[in-house]
Amino acid sequence: MTGTTTSTRDRIAASARRLFTERGFSTPVRAIAADAGVDPALVIRHFGTKELLFLETMKMGNTFAGMASSCPLGELGIRIVEKLLSDEFAVALPLYAAMLRASDREAIREKFRESIMANMMEPLAPRLIGPNAELRTRLIVTQIGGLLNALAIFPEDPILHGDKSALIEIYGRNIQHLIDNT
Repeated sequence: MTGTTTSTRDRIAASARRLFTERGFSTPVRAIAADAGVDPALVIRHFGTKELLFLETMKMGNTFAGMASSCPLGELGIRIVEKLLSDEFAVALPLYAAMLRASDREAIREKFRESIMANMMEPLAPRLIGPNAELRTRLIVTQIGGLLNALAIFPEDPILHGDKSALIEIYGRNIQHLIDNT
């Protein structure tokens, strides 16, 4: 691949990521191409389909994997909620919301599920001990997802703009209860 091809592909990917994050999966390929300054045919040439472009450019990363595998278990519930409410994580919320809105498409839903498994389930499950460890892991991930959904879909909800320390304490304690199996 030449430098120009890589540069074109990178421009398309950057435009797609930004526009998909802002407007969702319904963003037309023509809009992505115009934003990248290329012909729409080049978008398809480089990525195949709009769905494949979405899947390649809308990756959540491994935000929780390191925390789930290394944070002391006794404080993990609080740390997870602090992370979700942090300014650092706020950057990822529009991406999460775009993935969530597009999850009615089977391939996107599957990629979303794989990301959740790799990011949360797989690093956390081996660390939990006691009865129903797998069920508890799934319930923890469900609670994380619930808060993520509230942050991504209802960002103006008063619960998210009240006393953050109380939200961290209460929600974190509930997650911690599942971690501790108490």
